[in-house]
Amino acid sequence: MKQIPLSFFAVLLILSMITAVSATTEKVNVMNDASDYTYTAPDGYWIYEIDVGSLPMGSNQTHYLDYEGATFILTIGSAQSYGIYHNFDITLTYPNGTVQSVHKSGTRVSGGQYQTLIQPVFTQSEGGYNAYVTVNLEVGLSPLAAAVGTAGMSGTEWDPASAIPFTSATGSLGSETDVSIYTISQEEFEDNIKNYNPWYNGSSLLQDIFNWAWSGVVAFLNIIPVIGPFAVTFLTYAGLILYEMMFWLQFLIENFVAIALTVETMIMFAALVNSRDSLSSILKNWYGYNVSAIKGLVWFLDLVRGWIVSLIEMISNIVSSLH
Repeated sequence: MKQIPLSFFAVLLILSMITAVSATTEKVNVMNDASDYTYTAPDGYWIYEIDVGSLPMGSNQTHYLDYEGATFILTIGSAQSYGIYHNFDITLTYPNGTVQSVHKSGTRVSGGQYQTLIQPVFTQSEGGYNAYVTVNLEVGLSPLAAAVGTAGMSGTEWDPASAIPFTSATGSLGSETDVSIYTISQEEFEDNIKNYNPWYNGSSLLQDIFNWAWSGVVAFLNIIPVIGPFAVTFLTYAGLILYEMMFWLQFLIENFVAIALTVETMIMFAALVNSRDSLSSILKNWYGYNVSAIKGLVWFLDLVRGWIVSLIEMISNIVSSLH
């Protein structure tokens, strides 16, 4: 029997991790090329995170974050010197008039731009900003905290469970960029932010990353003369075939006991019908049919594994070449 490669089990592990993450109510609302924005969460939803795309150093932001009439005012000022020194002054005014201020600075070679993550509760995909270097400014509320760089704030600086829900948000950015506003149902906010669950948005994050990577792959292939469009067409059909394979694999896994009993019953009948009316003949047929069934299952699993691994390797190689 052909030995199943270790990579097959790695793929199964990844797939199980993806399917194990429960469906989320998280939604992302994107406003493209906006110098200011206004957004109100739908009934039953709250805003919990705002991601502002790359802005030029020196631009200033003001955000009015409202929770049922209580308004938080967040201002962010930025300055850059000598191309590597990045300075930020952040001020948060609470609804009761309390003011907190934080100054953050970082030294880094950048493209003279910075991206702002306001109240970064969960890890979000940032594929749209990976084409050039930016400085990430992460701002957490209640209490006010900030960090400059790409490593993210540690739990000692800001606790995501202290995130504040907002019913509406308005902001001016000083320059045009993309704004992503993340909303979540009020029930999920209580269950997965107040009682912090860092894996809550795992499935949507993986989907976002895949969507970005796939769009990059298609764009890359399309610029190749003559063969490029044919490669895209091939991948499209390959994806459809792989989808069907994955559907039946999932069906097999979810209904394995019932399918195994049904197949075994059919094997027993076939062994009995095709026997020479002797116990040894029945057992020989039963053994041979079981071996054939297992070999067929292993062949199917290895075929799916091979397709997945090949596509992942090709996509990852193309994505790597884009950077």
